[in-house]
Amino acid sequence: MSLRFHKMHGAGNDFVLIDRLREHAELDAELVRRLANRRYGAGADQVLTIERGVELPFAYRVYNADGSSAGQCGNGARCVGAFLQRYYDLPQRFSVESPSGVVQVRLLDEGEVEVSLGQPRLASDQVPTRLQPDPSGLASFAALGRQWQGSPLSMGNPHLVIEVEDVASAPLEALGEWLQRSTLFADGCNLEMVQVLDANTLRVRVYERGVGETLACGSGACAAAIAMQRRGRATGPLRLQLPGGRLRVRWDGPGHSVFLAGGAVFVYSGEWQQ
Repeated sequence: MSLRFHKMHGAGNDFVLIDRLREHAELDAELVRRLANRRYGAGADQVLTIERGVELPFAYRVYNADGSSAGQCGNGARCVGAFLQRYYDLPQRFSVESPSGVVQVRLLDEGEVEVSLGQPRLASDQVPTRLQPDPSGLASFAALGRQWQGSPLSMGNPHLVIEVEDVASAPLEALGEWLQRSTLFADGCNLEMVQVLDANTLRVRVYERGVGETLACGSGACAAAIAMQRRGRATGPLRLQLPGGRLRVRWDGPGHSVFLAGGAVFVYSGEWQQ
């Protein structure tokens, strides 16, 4: 089987993108894992597919490196937007269907893309999680021999945001792995550890379910920004520093959509031979 693919990244969060409107091979979990493998495949945090939408001309799906499906991917949405504009000659503004609803895309200058990811879901049953946060979004739990406070929320995929004094030395991997095995989140969750640098700047590391630690995560950046704003620790719009690059998030509070902006980079195109 021959399968054409495109390698892209947003702030180091990298993707294998397959246009299934032109490539008719079926993707299953095993093929996704092989494509995403960094030694024997193209290597990716997620595999994205372009599909025909139900109500719109285009849609996309998201698969984690372990073959599981994901409800949303902010940086992936931005890369899909850049891909569709380049290969289908779409205008600077358009909409595309995602697993979690319609995403609005706006092409900016210098290769940057902004997407509107809809309103965050803040209620426990919408995440879903057993944690019961207070009015500021904070909830407490015990793990790894200590107490933690974090903010659970959903961006179409579940997140838990924890503020730390030094994000570089925080036990991200250990706690991220613990959360995937715990019963606090019915479907596991992405973990964001956040250091507040100033009122408008956050430093963030992300552990993604089904992937592990990534250089960046768009929905995770949004989750971090929302959590810190709800707790009064930051004021938007926000600049976020992640290991792989920088992103910008704008959220005007409950009832408003979240906007994510940053670079969307084409790396190369290739052909998978199986």
